[in-house]
Amino acid sequence: FPSHDKALQNKIRSDKTKNLRVDFNWVPEKYKPALLRGIFDGDGTASLRADRPKQIQVSICSISRDFLLDIQSYLKTKNITSYITVEKRVGKKLKMPTGYCNKCMDMYRLHVGPHLEKLKFISLLYTNDNGPRICRKYNRLKQYYDNTVVRLGLKSSNKP
Repeated sequence: FPSHDKALQNKIRSDKTKNLRVDFNWVPEKYKPALLRGIFDGDGTASLRADRPKQIQVSICSISRDFLLDIQSYLKTKNITSYITVEKRVGKKLKMPTGYCNKCMDMYRLHVGPHLEKLKFISLLYTNDNGPRICRKYNRLKQYYDNTVVRLGLKSSNKP
């Protein structure tokens, strides 16, 4: 985000820390892909499936279902299909780097898929933008994108 737009920065920072939610309707359209890329870099997963090595799982996790619903709603405006699952963790004891957590909250995960949806998601995040990104995730997604486009015989002018 531009450094001069302090109101926007403060709104997003405030919502993320206090409510774990960013209202995508409030964010100007031109910033939404960069914001989504930042969320994905922080809380997203791009992992190869062990049972199907040519497929990748693309998801974003959060303890706020409403936050993921906002992201899902935005993705829907871009014709990207996604679904949300829940991992029940309330009452479970989870191992953390600092010890064990006894007061765990349920975790929600927004999944992007199937193949064509993942390709649209990758294009949304990385097309026409040379902004900051996590290289490990970007390289994995780019490799998947390139391999899938070739394998499915798709032509894409929006290559990330």
